[in-house]
Amino acid sequence: MIVDQPITADLTLGADRRIVQDGDTQLVVPPVITPVVLSLRPTSLVQQPVGPAIDDSRTFHFFAARVNQAALSSPTVVLNKGLWELEFTMATSFDYTAAPPLATLSGAEIQLGTALATVSLLTRFPQIGSFTDFGRCRVLLREATTVFVFTPASGAAQNIAQKACVNAIRII
Repeated sequence: MIVDQPITADLTLGADRRIVQDGDTQLVVPPVITPVVLSLRPTSLVQQPVGPAIDDSRTFHFFAARVNQAALSSPTVVLNKGLWELEFTMATSFDYTAAPPLATLSGAEIQLGTALATVSLLTRFPQIGSFTDFGRCRVLLREATTVFVFTPASGAAQNIAQKACVNAIRII
């Protein structure tokens, strides 16, 4: 795909002189863009995305305050296929610290999920205190993909407060 981009040419004299050539005002986008989303932990199966998928840019919010509850994976939005820029913020507050073994720990997360697997974009493991984490990435989605907010299980008298915000910006 070729996208015309008007640019201003700085035509000066002397050693810094620039010559405008054919194609200088065009941005060439390759037909295949392959993003890399690193998963530092095993993926897990999730449900088929439900609800209408969106095609434009939107911001979504999620809030949970829980005590003595099972783990919860909450779908927030389904994004249609395409190139998306995701900006995400998650504020969490725990009044407990999770005990090892580390292989069985689960934390508060923002995840991308399809019918086959999930990828964690942002994770905060339980430890006493309040935390704010944020991130940004570009992903090429080949199919409708759900953005989930995962809240870990808590035991008796273990309190979790979690707020997540995802700003989904459609690029292509």
